[in-house]
Amino acid sequence: MAAFIFISMLFFYSVFFHSNTKAYVGWIVLGCSTLVGILVGFLLAKFSKVGVAILAGWGGVALFLILWSSFFYFMNSQVAFWILLVAFALIFAGLSFVLYDHALIISTALVGSYAFVRGISFYAGRYPNEFTIINMIESGLITHIDPVFYGYLAGILVFCVVGIAVQYKMRSKEHDKERHPYYNLR
Repeated sequence: MAAFIFISMLFFYSVFFHSNTKAYVGWIVLGCSTLVGILVGFLLAKFSKVGVAILAGWGGVALFLILWSSFFYFMNSQVAFWILLVAFALIFAGLSFVLYDHALIISTALVGSYAFVRGISFYAGRYPNEFTIINMIESGLITHIDPVFYGYLAGILVFCVVGIAVQYKMRSKEHDKERHPYYNLR
């Protein structure tokens, strides 16, 4: 549900919303995205392989946003941004069908660590917004990334590795696969 809401808001924010868009339009789109997201989330919970593929695609998007903000921002192209974003999502989603358990673990750790650190950055500041960084580069307002951002990036990496390690450790403790409800989703 959250991934659907984020992707739909990202799409509307990037394609249709402008600086003169009324605030109530954003709230209407958020409300509609939430309602559709609930339905999508319910369906994906019923079809777990597709749900994990979308989660892995979401992990690819999170990784791409980190890489774009860190290294690729200088490309200065919205077309390249969207092509790479979709490519990362599709590659990660495709890999999830082959590497189901690993995709689930890595994607949840990556998305969770990104969301955690990004949430901290809203209060601490000095983290460039992924969606406006292209506009800032085009207008000459930014020529380099603040070094504090690389501290945030290190935090994402650390929390991601910890999340992966914890999940693999919990997975290895499950000797009886039939007792764990996770395996009933397959």
